[in-house]
Amino acid sequence: MTKLKVFFDWFFKIGLSILLVLFLVFAPFTIMPSLLQSQANVNRTDEFQSQGIFELWHIETFEGGSASRTSFLEKQAIAFEKENKGVYIVVNSMSLEQFAINVSNDKYPNMISFGIGIGDAIADKLCSMDFDVGIRDDLLGGGIFNKKQLAMPYILGGYALISKGDSQSNVVGTGFKGSTNSLKSVVSNGLDINLSDEIDFDTYDAYDKFLKGKYDTLLGTQRDVYRIKNRVDKGTLS
Repeated sequence: MTKLKVFFDWFFKIGLSILLVLFLVFAPFTIMPSLLQSQANVNRTDEFQSQGIFELWHIETFEGGSASRTSFLEKQAIAFEKENKGVYIVVNSMSLEQFAINVSNDKYPNMISFGIGIGDAIADKLCSMDFDVGIRDDLLGGGIFNKKQLAMPYILGGYALISKGDSQSNVVGTGFKGSTNSLKSVVSNGLDINLSDEIDFDTYDAYDKFLKGKYDTLLGTQRDVYRIKNRVDKGTLS
């Protein structure tokens, strides 16, 4: 038993010595390339066309749906950062009032997202964009100022005339507060409507008054179409 133990001890020491020798012989061929590559990455200086932090403002000039425009812009910023290393985009959402305060202090961002209502205030700060983006000409027109393309549209909305099934009145209600103007859609489509005298409230208030019977026809947004369709599907509205 003692001789067997001595043999195993000897065999273990010899085997361990052989493994150490093999490690010392082959380690440089496996470890050194990785170490050299890591060292190269540490000492490397990347060169980018643009580097730094860029500020993107989103000005809320009209109501939005459940999909936040700010969230959409943040996702686009992250995708852009991945393709352009060294560039970071900070998205700040603000109201018209906050925007007006910044402008009064002569503070502007690198990029800006906005709706109807502030274009004239920043037209002299925008760069002309002379490249094809594959957008319909009638939509591009909203970003043209003094024959120059100063802005590109990326959100499209619409309006609809919605009437109750038992409508007895031709009075049309609509929200007419803020920067958007639903009546432009009426004019552009050549419609003749009998507009309610009370329009100094937002689109949701107009929708609420329509449900409560204040008027039988609503000039509403696509959000109102969705809301009302849900009510019709549930049988609470005809």
